[in-house]
Amino acid sequence: MSSAVKHWAVGAAGVAVAAGVNLATGLITRNWGVAWLATAGLVVAGGCLQVWMWRLNGSPARQRVHRTTVDGNVRQRLPGTGEQSVTDSHVGRDLEQSQGDGA
Repeated sequence: MSSAVKHWAVGAAGVAVAAGVNLATGLITRNWGVAWLATAGLVVAGGCLQVWMWRLNGSPARQRVHRTTVDGNVRQRLPGTGEQSVTDSHVGRDLEQSQGDGA
């Protein structure tokens, strides 16, 4: 499942929980003002959680070797998604790049 789908799933779950709290609080207290206040608090907390998750996943990682001279080997390993590049460089031996969960 992609991270965008996960974000939407978490957001939908948060709305469902907020609606449930609204209904339960209103029925238990018979004070709908308190129910709406509790729901607003959950919606704000959910929005903060969404922003935190987006920032946590942020932009893809980057690994770059640029204008570098190496007499030996160069090895780049990136465990997740992102971009790897070697440009305008001299590598004396082997260049190895690996990416993904098995990196």
